[in-house]
Amino acid sequence: MSAEVRDVFKLSRDWLSVQEVVDTVSSSSCGAISVFIGTTREDQVDGRKVVGLEYEAYESMVQSELTKLCADIRTRWPSVRHVCIHHRLGWVSVGEASVIMAISSPHRHEGQQAVQYCISQLKANAPIWKKVRTGGGWSLVPVMGLGHQSIILVVGCDCLTGGLRQSGDKLERKL
Repeated sequence: MSAEVRDVFKLSRDWLSVQEVVDTVSSSSCGAISVFIGTTREDQVDGRKVVGLEYEAYESMVQSELTKLCADIRTRWPSVRHVCIHHRLGWVSVGEASVIMAISSPHRHEGQQAVQYCISQLKANAPIWKKVRTGGGWSLVPVMGLGHQSIILVVGCDCLTGGLRQSGDKLERKL
């Protein structure tokens, strides 16, 4: 078995392809490809029906966090071969995929554990934000990631990432 591993991350404003993600991690040395697909669900916020989500990200920091996450996964599950994570940015309607990830491994158990860990850590540490659009307007949902970092929200800007800056161990942004 070759020592080559492949980690692929993509943030996209376009529709996500499950087949593209699966093909990216496919390997003849692996007997399992474990997949997670997170979709935008029909829900209620303050009694109003959710019609979609708007995602934004601090893109360079997302890449850095996902690189660390893959290294962590390989420490925990050394048999993991390839990791692919695609996450949507921009508008995502109810029923559409917001995130697709796949992990290949020689056996299913390691891959399934790694995928579960991967989505949990992505949500905890990747600086990806979402706004919920309901029939009655927009609502900001708390930050999905950044783990140990503090977020200071300041009203006054109509963008999510435009006012973002890092100050020591804190990220500050204006809304």
